[in-house]
Amino acid sequence: MPAKSTGDTPAKVVFDLDAFEVEGRPEPFVFKAHGKTVELRDPQKTDWRDLARVGQLIESDPDTFFRTMMTEKDYNHFVSKPVPIAKTQALAAAWRKHYDLPDQGN
Repeated sequence: MPAKSTGDTPAKVVFDLDAFEVEGRPEPFVFKAHGKTVELRDPQKTDWRDLARVGQLIESDPDTFFRTMMTEKDYNHFVSKPVPIAKTQALAAAWRKHYDLPDQGN
């Protein structure tokens, strides 16, 4: 809903979303897979629609999770060779720990 104005005077802006920057975040989560470094995106810097879509998919649909949280180039490299589920689970746990996120189901 647009801000209401009074006559010719535009409404006062109380929060400038365009100027907001996420501060104080940890270093990027970078890991090694198939001899190359790959990055999983910071959840606080991920579009809310993407994050809502993948919220609980780390274990239930890891492909969608990794496709969403990696660049296309990193994702294509990551899936170029088989990765055992135990490794994807360990990777997800390390990502959650890095960004101080709760464990799955908590």
